[in-house]
Amino acid sequence: MNQRLNNAIGLCKKAGKCVSGGLAVEVAIKQGKTCLVILQQDASDNTKKQYQDLCAYYNVPLMMAQTVGHAIGQPNRMVMAVKDENFKKMIESACEHNSQEIRG
Repeated sequence: MNQRLNNAIGLCKKAGKCVSGGLAVEVAIKQGKTCLVILQQDASDNTKKQYQDLCAYYNVPLMMAQTVGHAIGQPNRMVMAVKDENFKKMIESACEHNSQEIRG
């Protein structure tokens, strides 16, 4: 993950504009409070399919990143959801300078 993307995700976490962890992200998606989901690339195939299907159903963009947990200071986390449109734009802008994948 490039430093710019890492910083954008870290700022989002520090501002309290994201949730992380499987259950919290799933609930936020279903409640319509999510504008972007970021999933770690090395997540299991079942986890990837779960979030791909969930994001497709609720029309939420899904981004694959090299590491999610380290960027938010919680190394064991594999998924996070961005709740603020401005942070979503900041993260997408950081991705334009990197080869991250965004779907949705």
